[in-house]
Amino acid sequence: MIDTNIRRSHRNIGRTLRSGCVRLHRLRAEPASAWRGVAHPRIRQQQFAHVYKLRLYHVNESKMDSLKARFGDHTDAIFRRHNMKSIGYWSPEDAPSSQNLFIYILAHPSWQEAEKNWAAFQTDPEWQKVKVESEAHGALVDYIDRYFMDPTSFSALN
Repeated sequence: MIDTNIRRSHRNIGRTLRSGCVRLHRLRAEPASAWRGVAHPRIRQQQFAHVYKLRLYHVNESKMDSLKARFGDHTDAIFRRHNMKSIGYWSPEDAPSSQNLFIYILAHPSWQEAEKNWAAFQTDPEWQKVKVESEAHGALVDYIDRYFMDPTSFSALN
């Protein structure tokens, strides 16, 4: 089921991003704990001032408002505390994605900093408490797609 969902999401969203000349790196749909201590599979010279991480949350039915509230009331502030810069948060306008897709982009100085900051965020006691409390009546997110991205040479982000 997850593989099918990943392919569908990758096809729908990834195609759009690739057509805009954005270079993507697809991570496996595994829990973050499965990646701890694993070296990044793509070793490269750091050519850009930042690396960007696109995250697509496939939200469980009727949980979108709760997820947005969690981000607005808690998550964004915790991100900032762990040196993760939010570029933006989006909800699609078109149904059915408007009901079950939440998108955001984070900026990091490097891939290594991204991994270090994300690990610190995941172990943050406030985040752990907020996550448990917000999911008391069920998980908010079904699955997450993640992409590391580099801006193109002609991007306004350079």
